Amino acid sequence: MLYYKLSAGTLGKLPGPVPEIGSVTVEIPAYLKRQQLVFQRDKHEIGFLEKDRWGCMLRKDMADVLQYDFEQQTNCKDLKDVKQGHDSALGEVQLRYVFRSFSGDLNGNFRVDGICYIVQNPLKIHRSFCFRFVLPFTVKKVPSLVEAHNLALARIAGETVDYLAQQSWK
Repeated sequence: MLYYKLSAGTLGKLPGPVPEIGSVTVEIPAYLKRQQLVFQRDKHEIGFLEKDRWGCMLRKDMADVLQYDFEQQTNCKDLKDVKQGHDSALGEVQLRYVFRSFSGDLNGNFRVDGICYIVQNPLKIHRSFCFRFVLPFTVKKVPSLVEAHNLALARIAGETVDYLAQQSWK
């Protein structure tokens, strides 16, 4: 049995002010809440790779990787400090990702579909944006599927930072 863990992408730093990221939460579809790696057989059927498993809970691993990517792309040195009440001139935001799809199919397409909620006030969603894209991977090669997971998270982090940099944060 082989175990896999997600890793952070290689992303450049983005110029311009973005708010500090206080926390990142991830919600994934029920079919992904298992230790086995998941793939789509067709539009309405999924399959599991019985001998290839995640080394930890996928949802937590995704949140950890996204947080690390944000640390690398922004000036926020340690997200734990922000969570503990570190003041920022731009304020602190929480990012909530809700995924509708995050898996590969037998045609070599890794499909990602979801929404990011940007929350400044715990009682109210301040902004949101949708993301949807497809990445290629090599079918029947599990490391390629895991790499598609990693590339997808890096792209989501990049799109989020781009979106945050384009907004007015007053």
